[in-house]
Amino acid sequence: MVIRTLDYSSSREVRLENSTAIKEVVSLFFGSSNLAIDNRISNSILLIGKITPNYVLRKPLFLSIEYDENDLIIISEDVFNVYGDGDSQALALDDYITSLIDYYELLSSASEDDNPTRKVFEKIQAYIFHQKS
Repeated sequence: MVIRTLDYSSSREVRLENSTAIKEVVSLFFGSSNLAIDNRISNSILLIGKITPNYVLRKPLFLSIEYDENDLIIISEDVFNVYGDGDSQALALDDYITSLIDYYELLSSASEDDNPTRKVFEKIQAYIFHQKS
């Protein structure tokens, strides 16, 4: 498991070999040791913390890294079914974050008029906090 922290002033990468170590690191950020960690394949990223200057993850997201037949890198998750792609992991991750924020903003604008959309928006709000500037 690779944990990457994004801060826009710095980026760190830590390799963790077991679920106990993952739980310890995540509990530092989120204050809970009651985490259910599934042992995903090594081609994954645990996205935590500030993902843009105005958006912060409240809960970590496990992102999968895959390659298509043309070696394009695809980063996705199964919570919101959002993905990003690019020629490098950094570009694919940037595209994923852009797509996730676009999805958040789309739900935010539509949730006032539509009850089912409001429920989905409440779910994404459990994961993402928008810091208004």
